[in-house]
Amino acid sequence: MDGIETINVELKNQLEETRQELEATRIQINTFIDNAPDAIITISSEDYRITSFNPGAENMFGYSTDEVVGKNVEMLMPEPNRSRHDGYVEHYLNTGEKRIIGRIRAEKAIRKNGEVFDINLSVSEVDLPSGKFFNAIIRDISARVNAENDLRSVLAAQQEIARTLQESMLTMPMSIPGVEFAHRYHSATESAAVGGDIYDIFELDEGRVGFLIADAEGHGIGAAAATTLIKNGVRAFSIGTSSPAKVVARTNELIQRFPGSGKLATMFYGELDTQTGLVRYCNAGHPVPIIKSGDSVTEVQCGPSLPVGAFATAEYGDCELKLGSEDVIVLYTDGITEARDGNELFGDERLAEVIRVTEVGRLTEWPGRLFQAVTEFSKGKLSDDVAIFVLSRST
Repeated sequence: MDGIETINVELKNQLEETRQELEATRIQINTFIDNAPDAIITISSEDYRITSFNPGAENMFGYSTDEVVGKNVEMLMPEPNRSRHDGYVEHYLNTGEKRIIGRIRAEKAIRKNGEVFDINLSVSEVDLPSGKFFNAIIRDISARVNAENDLRSVLAAQQEIARTLQESMLTMPMSIPGVEFAHRYHSATESAAVGGDIYDIFELDEGRVGFLIADAEGHGIGAAAATTLIKNGVRAFSIGTSSPAKVVARTNELIQRFPGSGKLATMFYGELDTQTGLVRYCNAGHPVPIIKSGDSVTEVQCGPSLPVGAFATAEYGDCELKLGSEDVIVLYTDGITEARDGNELFGDERLAEVIRVTEVGRLTEWPGRLFQAVTEFSKGKLSDDVAIFVLSRST
């Protein structure tokens, strides 16, 4: 008997220790649930009614526990999920097909005051002797979603401003006496529709015509602001001087005075005397233009120089050439030569050859032909924006 009594005492002690451990665990779990900022809700699988509703849920939804316990959890859902909820649970219980259970999903919930808000929802299931229950953990992400929406709105507004600026920068005259010209711009991607490539042509005095191509680094409103400074600066500074180098130097100073633009830009600016064909020009780090003359092509070199925006003390020089009555000068941005087919670049030599074999024909067709050659080479995948501007004297 003594041995049996000893065993009984040990069993009672073990049971009491287990009971105390379980009670301590229960207290820990309840403390966690009661202090969790997230909503933690338990739902019965028999009638989909709420059996527990923690303080986090009270704060989130605006209901007291007494107001929701015993009621269908669909009361916390807006339409159309409210009408679909019971059918979904029945489908899961009958088929075992999981759509929400075991996953974290972005959903909508509704507060007592009728406000619909964004949540992350995680649902798990547990089998107890008293039946099957679902545990839902709900996190209010409305502040984050609202902030993201606000940010998207701001970015969209900035993109629209930049697009408007660039469209104005790419607006060209229909015609100018003494010259023929054509142009094309194409963005590398739709998401980066606003780039830093521009071109321009405008009348000067005494039968001269100014023409420009530039490429500011980056995309978006910063690049558009930089090209706005360049285009307007070139037009303004070209008045009263016949030196493109002076125009470029003053444009560089202008960009330096507006550090908010924060951009480097390559540019080529030239002035054509439509009567004599004399072209004075200055190249500030831009890809070298190409002249087609008969069956030959020539690069328009002018010595090394820095992009505008790099250094306030950068120096620029003038160069000259004679543009024949049948010659065509082709200006472009580096999106042309840096187009890729795998690891191979389109390159300067390939561009020169495409220009060499292009029939003069209608000048308006040139940009499209050059762009087609580039897109065929790169299989339609451009890594940078493309701007093409071609110019010749009228005959």
